[in-house]
Amino acid sequence: MFRIDVLRFPTISSLAFGIFRSNFLLKDLKIPLIFNEIYTDIKDSYTGGSVDVFKPYVENIKGYDVNSLYPYILKFCKMPVGTVKYFTGDISLIGDIPYGIFEVAK
Repeated sequence: MFRIDVLRFPTISSLAFGIFRSNFLLKDLKIPLIFNEIYTDIKDSYTGGSVDVFKPYVENIKGYDVNSLYPYILKFCKMPVGTVKYFTGDISLIGDIPYGIFEVAK
């Protein structure tokens, strides 16, 4: 369907990324390579599958369980994309709404 050699991709995720790059990524956009300290900082900031188990006690409340918001977020919310850069200082001085991955210290 996408005229791509599936044998060139060892995993389903790499195949999906290859299909995206060859068929849907705008030609004038580049995907930046991230390495060294920036890569390590971003990698360390992600924790997948984190859950909290607790037994709450409440009265007159409705509870909802949401199954997989990931596709919804990808479609309707902004993603931190573009050139990766470090920022040190007062985040309120950026002027626009700060968006990205931040390490906040006291």
